[in-house]
Amino acid sequence: MKRSAGRSAALPVRILYPLGSPLPKAARAALLYWALVALLRRVLYLHALVAAVVGVALVAAPRPLLSALGQPPYPDYAWVRLAGVGAFTVALLAVLVGHRADELWWWSWAFVAGSAGTAAVLTLHAAFGLPPGAAAWSWWVAAVAAWGLAAGLLWGLARAGVERPVV
Repeated sequence: MKRSAGRSAALPVRILYPLGSPLPKAARAALLYWALVALLRRVLYLHALVAAVVGVALVAAPRPLLSALGQPPYPDYAWVRLAGVGAFTVALLAVLVGHRADELWWWSWAFVAGSAGTAAVLTLHAAFGLPPGAAAWSWWVAAVAAWGLAAGLLWGLARAGVERPVV
């Protein structure tokens, strides 16, 4: 006697409609939802790519990277390397959430909070906290990029949340 390992997942059903005929409302809503989740997934993967590249660069070569960005030498680069490890870890988590974005799209709020918090710190530091001899352009570029990632995530979440609430 064969025993089942549990309830099998329902396979998607494909229904073909004649060309030119309007799709039923439920089919249009499903297509729209999957398109919006695909958008959110792309933004999460972009966030992961940026975080991974920055994280690896900060861990591998913090001194040359920061001097190329016009920053004065630091007495100790361990904190910069720790920030790189954190950025790489966030990238891994963004990929994990991106893989399951259709079910767990609301987990992306954590990345919005992290990106917006990072953008706020970068903006305030560029505006008010630069040490003497530090170039401001690199801080402003990083702030604009962080605000862009936060806005992209927020936009994707807003679009996906309209179609499927958390509950």
